[in-house]
Amino acid sequence: MSDTLPGTVPLVADDKIILEPQPSQDPEDPLNWPLSEKLTTFGILCVGAILSAVLNPILATNSLHLLFEFKKPLNDIAMLTGYQLVGVACAGPFFNASCRLFGRRHTYIAGMMLMLAGSWWAAATDSYNALLGARIVQGLGVMPYEALLSLTVADLFFVHQRGLYYAVYAIAYIAGAFLGPIIVTQIIVRHNQQWAFGVLGGFCAVELVLVWLFVKETAYIRKNDATSAQIQARHSDSEEKSATTVDTTLVYQTSDRAVLRKAKFPSTYYAGLNPFSQRYSRANPINLLLRPLYLFFVHPAVFLGAALQAMPVGTTILPATIIAALFAVPPYSLTIQKISYLYAGPTVAAIIAFPLAGLSSDWFSKFIAKRFRSGIHEAETRLFVVLGMAICTAIGLFGFGRQIRHDTAEYRHTLHLQSAVPSAILFGFIVCAVVFANVATGAYFADAYPAIALDAYVSGLIVKNLVGYALTRQGFPWILRDGIVKTLDVLGGIQLGLCALAIPLWIFGKQIRRATYRSPFIVRALDL
Repeated sequence: MSDTLPGTVPLVADDKIILEPQPSQDPEDPLNWPLSEKLTTFGILCVGAILSAVLNPILATNSLHLLFEFKKPLNDIAMLTGYQLVGVACAGPFFNASCRLFGRRHTYIAGMMLMLAGSWWAAATDSYNALLGARIVQGLGVMPYEALLSLTVADLFFVHQRGLYYAVYAIAYIAGAFLGPIIVTQIIVRHNQQWAFGVLGGFCAVELVLVWLFVKETAYIRKNDATSAQIQARHSDSEEKSATTVDTTLVYQTSDRAVLRKAKFPSTYYAGLNPFSQRYSRANPINLLLRPLYLFFVHPAVFLGAALQAMPVGTTILPATIIAALFAVPPYSLTIQKISYLYAGPTVAAIIAFPLAGLSSDWFSKFIAKRFRSGIHEAETRLFVVLGMAICTAIGLFGFGRQIRHDTAEYRHTLHLQSAVPSAILFGFIVCAVVFANVATGAYFADAYPAIALDAYVSGLIVKNLVGYALTRQGFPWILRDGIVKTLDVLGGIQLGLCALAIPLWIFGKQIRRATYRSPFIVRALDL
């Protein structure tokens, strides 16, 4: 067993950043790719994340129209979103196992194929049952872009860079989820929802081509054979520099450079188009399939991280699901187009939350390491961002319901769109909590538990989609029974309680990490 503990690494020495993990001398190591290639891969996958995010609320503003078109109760219309979330949750363990065994690339290709098939199926049907089936297929394809992209960030970037890219991914996903309905609604108003699904399918087809041609495999079998002296010797003067300029340039300043370049181009490019490059793990597939569920129930850090991911997403899905029912009736009586404009609030809020979450995560980690821990980075410093989640939860959830109650109680005449702006702003705070939660848990899992980070992400994905399904199924009846204020107060209280649990994880997180990696039973059970 190694004496080093994942999540506790040298990060700062002599006012310089130490690269962690240490790049190898292999030019195919994703850490050694040129920055332009890293950003191209990351950017294309972020576009896929945007498309996957658009699929979830694509019918939200059109709920009342679908109610009359299909002659179904509102709860059945909500299930067009609910069962899509179930599809995401069901696909999680299978894509997780496949990703660990055979790499990331094929999962992104398969996911986009499923999204494309589901979108064009939805575009070709006008029956409720067929649309429900298409939504489930879409959910199966969404999973890689909702969970695995965080792992690809860890493949491509160093510890001190990841917070920014986690935040960019979070903002891309949330922009798709809340800016997408504004655009999609314009298509639905001018045509219908079949047109909207057809256009989205066209974008998925283009994205599939981009993924196939330009997204190389980022999984890499890394050997941690560098000594502590070598680690201390490798520094980065700038966060913008690629690992190639730090260490591997010495390798290529030899007579073998031409041979290596010739071997890399073009044969490696064409070989890289193969969805399956090699097997990356010899772990038992059944073990990999069940590991996310096992970890959720027995590992305290994974349980809390999954819960911190799940609740903000669930409490965002609930307002998004019922937003048409809330604002299409008096006192608002807004049209479908005006309802879609309310999604501008969450979009702007996410853009503001992005630098606060991502940059503060990286800054705080480096500050604590340099100021208080002799340059040593502890993964638990990533949990600082949970504070932003708690603040946004208190403002958003407790304020949104009260604003709706105030509007309906104070006014006896029809309100204008401007009267709904405060509600849209408070909806934005609810979404900000999602950004902070994703950045905090994503960075923490990647730093603290790199060997099981993907399993932890998938645990969170399963839980948050099942929570979202439960709230789409029972949320509207719950609001009708207890009122929107009490409903959101209960959800907000649960969410703040989970935020408070980050405090003991901050205190005891290192002991939990030590037990995870140094317990023979856990190591054997998880194939670490």
